[in-house]
Amino acid sequence: MNLGKLRSGLFGFKKSSVYQYISEIEQDYSAKLVQRNDQAARESDEHLRRISQLEAELEEQKHSNEAIKSEKELIALALIDARRYAEAVKKEGKTLKLVYTPVHGSGYVPVTTILKKMKINVTVVPEQVKKDTEFSTVEVPNPEFKETLSMGI
Repeated sequence: MNLGKLRSGLFGFKKSSVYQYISEIEQDYSAKLVQRNDQAARESDEHLRRISQLEAELEEQKHSNEAIKSEKELIALALIDARRYAEAVKKEGKTLKLVYTPVHGSGYVPVTTILKKMKINVTVVPEQVKKDTEFSTVEVPNPEFKETLSMGI
């Protein structure tokens, strides 16, 4: 109902017409308030869900950052150790006596190349240089067993 539809009486608008008009306005605004409240509740729920999601992502990122930090610390320590080892090798490498056996595996070329670049004199067990899938010079091809390294000792 709009204001123009109010019925008028002898002394102005009729009371029942005014009550009806006010009731319709209250209903209309109440419905709008309920809609706005429902919308605000949905938006609030969505915001809370997004906050939870962002908090979970933040926590995951914190763990990732901690892991990266730990890795960087380990790398830094390894580099410090490598520098110490390099200095020791530079100082003592020429007098160092080293025996190496690839135990018929594939390590001969890379290991001897690195040792040569480091200027470390190495004696290689000649019988165990050639790749041999049968590991014919050892009973067990694992260096954990002292018998495997006996030819180099």
